Amino acid sequence: MGVLSTVHVLAFVFYKLFYMSITALAVGVIVILIRRFADNWFSPFWKYAMWGLVLAALVLPWRPSSQFAVLNTTEKVRDISFRDQFQQTRTEYTAMKQYEKLTPEQTQEIEIVKSEVESLHIKSLIFDIIIPGLWFLGVIVIGVFMLFTAMRLRKNINNTKSDVDMRRYLNALERCRKKIGTRRHVRIVLQNYVKTPAVLGLFHSQIMMPEYMENFYFSSIVDCY
Repeated sequence: MGVLSTVHVLAFVFYKLFYMSITALAVGVIVILIRRFADNWFSPFWKYAMWGLVLAALVLPWRPSSQFAVLNTTEKVRDISFRDQFQQTRTEYTAMKQYEKLTPEQTQEIEIVKSEVESLHIKSLIFDIIIPGLWFLGVIVIGVFMLFTAMRLRKNINNTKSDVDMRRYLNALERCRKKIGTRRHVRIVLQNYVKTPAVLGLFHSQIMMPEYMENFYFSSIVDCY
């Protein structure tokens, strides 16, 4: 696959993902409004399920037909490209230059088509090559940065783990799991690197607890709601 073909594939992927992101944003706004005004009507399971819709909008390429004007308008984002139009106009311009004898009207028409070819060439460079190329470069840079950041974070956490008795933490965690109705296994790690409680990991989730919490009465801190 040539360089231009690769860039054109990247352009298709970029605008597809851009459209999916806009859709996910619209779904996210709806979820936020529901949580804002009707949060007490839903159990913890359905609250998480609503955010699952946002995740689905981000990762699933297929979209059901929608009656929302905003979503119908944003569907045009998927088809942003000036490549075919530029190639077609350039072919037309090349054919017109082959005329042996040109009338003033034909000469003027050729100049108009030439100007259009130049304009489409610039648009194709920007929207079909430069923007997708910058996006792909940004994905690589951010991906490498996040990888090294995650590796350094895990290393620092492992180096500062505490060996205190975790039974009271685990008992509180079990009560919380039963209350929200989840069966997922989650570890609690007491450490001295992350200074505030946090959650780390997607598939093997860990709750990071700062070591100074040992100085507090734990049952007065933990509350499941």
